[in-house]
Amino acid sequence: MHRRRQSKLFSGKRSLPLKIGIGIVLVILLLILIIPSGKKSFSSEEITAIRRRGYIRVAVNSTPSSFFTENERGIEASIARNIAKAIFDDDGEGHIEYIRTSSSFMDSYFSDDSIDIALLQCPTGLYASRYSYSEPYYTDSCIIIIKNTQSPDMPLDNARIGYINKSITEKRIDSYAEKNKISVSKQKYPTYETMLYALQSENIDACVFPKSVYQMYSSAAFLEHSVHLGDISYSVVCNKENAGLTELIDSVIQDMKKSGEIDVSKK
Repeated sequence: MHRRRQSKLFSGKRSLPLKIGIGIVLVILLLILIIPSGKKSFSSEEITAIRRRGYIRVAVNSTPSSFFTENERGIEASIARNIAKAIFDDDGEGHIEYIRTSSSFMDSYFSDDSIDIALLQCPTGLYASRYSYSEPYYTDSCIIIIKNTQSPDMPLDNARIGYINKSITEKRIDSYAEKNKISVSKQKYPTYETMLYALQSENIDACVFPKSVYQMYSSAAFLEHSVHLGDISYSVVCNKENAGLTELIDSVIQDMKKSGEIDVSKK
């Protein structure tokens, strides 16, 4: 008798509203499971450690630039704030410790766990065997600078060309020389200032710069050679093991590109 009543409950015209109601509930539950909430959730040991500490340690360039200014503005400062927002699920204020250094010291900071990420205009994948790179947040140009007394089309064969030690610019001039079957004499320098001084003093014939960096030093004494050495993409750098943190940073950069906070057309 009891079973018969149960079966009657779901049969006949009176059961139709009940069936419709149950169907609606099931559809809603299915949509909740299928459709993402819009709030991405990231969890990994390194992110948990940062949350527990209460702040993320970010390496930025010791020399101010348009990427990271003295008053903590610029594209790299914006990326750092948005990463902190994503990790701490708030406005990110008070959750960042900036460590001013240079890319040449990045390895030592990562090796002793002094930093979590580096925002140092690091070329994407330059040391892919040692670090994890986010997707690019800026595309730069690799250019050759000469004295204004020279021709923009001066031959580069047998030229003395300066580059910054441990930078991607050396790889670019090597590739250009190999591709065009020319010989160049390379001179390495520790800073852009000493390299430009060497060019001014005619100790070298040309030097190689990322365009965004040269804009900080440009003067009427120099000009840009007609040969461009291609593009350089910059990424946020993490330890090789920190896949979860890199994934979170990728998501932040993608959101900033969609919102227009990162201009994907800029070069």
